[in-house]
Amino acid sequence: MAQCMHENFCRNITTIIKETINTKEFIDLYKYSPSDFTRKATLDFPTLFCFLMNLRRSSNLNELESFFKQVQGTELLNKTVTDGAFSQARRKLKAEAFIDVQGKIIKAFYQDYTWKKWHGHRLVGVDGSAIKIYGDDYCKAYFGVVDNGSESPYGLARVSQCYDVLNHVTLAAAISPNSVGEREMALEHFQQIQPYNDLVLLDRGYPGFCFFRAIINSGRQFCARVALGTWTSITEPFLKSGLKEQVVEYTPGYETKKECEKAGLSTEPMRLRLVKIQLTTGEVEILITSLTDSVEYPHDLFADLYHLRWGVEEAYKTLKCRIEIENFSGKSVLAVRQDFFAKVLMFNLTSMLIAPIDEKLKETTVKNKWDYKVNRTRALAKMKGFGIIMFFQRCWVFHDKYATISGLRASIACLQEV
Repeated sequence: MAQCMHENFCRNITTIIKETINTKEFIDLYKYSPSDFTRKATLDFPTLFCFLMNLRRSSNLNELESFFKQVQGTELLNKTVTDGAFSQARRKLKAEAFIDVQGKIIKAFYQDYTWKKWHGHRLVGVDGSAIKIYGDDYCKAYFGVVDNGSESPYGLARVSQCYDVLNHVTLAAAISPNSVGEREMALEHFQQIQPYNDLVLLDRGYPGFCFFRAIINSGRQFCARVALGTWTSITEPFLKSGLKEQVVEYTPGYETKKECEKAGLSTEPMRLRLVKIQLTTGEVEILITSLTDSVEYPHDLFADLYHLRWGVEEAYKTLKCRIEIENFSGKSVLAVRQDFFAKVLMFNLTSMLIAPIDEKLKETTVKNKWDYKVNRTRALAKMKGFGIIMFFQRCWVFHDKYATISGLRASIACLQEV
């Protein structure tokens, strides 16, 4: 029964993508001109979409050649696509197409799969980062130019993501000019994603009255680290008290009230809970949270809870080092945005397909000394090429042997044509 459920789940996720990108309504929505993708061409909309998802690492020509060699059983094998033809085709495709598809598979994941929770909450890590852009002059100017004197000037984009740290899914991602603030991008994430009793985990750069109020208004709870030396009106008395936790009433100042009123947010005081964590290094860490019920959420939970926020940092490491998200296939703003959202989509697809494998590993190794899990780096490597070919086939089957430890070199559910 479990095997059948896993098979159906994996098939459903891939079918959603395949059926979506082949519908006329979807193509019409995400092409720039009514005349785009109307002629029969090698790089039609679905093929271009899949190619951009294919975790590019080498030159465009090498990638195109490799891609079409692996699309077996289609007429594409006997055709070639030049770098120029690829550049022309991609100008017709809106980057938002990848965001739309991602939203659809995320919805299916949380509806159809038994996903992990923390005390009933979905744990959402929010964090920003920066990525280098070696694009054309307009592209670099759009994102913001950095000239440090040691190398040629490059663009620097601000990226942000809401990340489910227990299920390894990027719920929302954005790439913007470096001048855009992380809080602003985070608030846009909250507007885009449906809450599932979310508990938002935040680093010390995010805390702010208006920001916290916006999180609560979105139907979410939060737990954030407070930098020592900030929020002194409430943190200093707390530190001096010697208490390990305390519920306080936080009243905004004059400037903060104006900021909240401008954003349409309430300026009423908030009851928040301060939690003191003693680290193994001897340092003291202060957390501030909207979880004020000390019976339901005792003090002892919070050290491990906040440590889970590190998952979003690991996600950035994977995106930058394993997926090579800074390795763009073009120099325009459109190319950068297409590649960014396509690679995030592929990151999510990989996580969703190996989720059943992780669960089966836990079942089969429950008596073992060590915990076993899928090697995500190897899974991503297997998804390049092979993971895309599934969209050119009619049906797939989930092979149980790849869920065994000895079969982990595949690191992913094997989906192939029957």
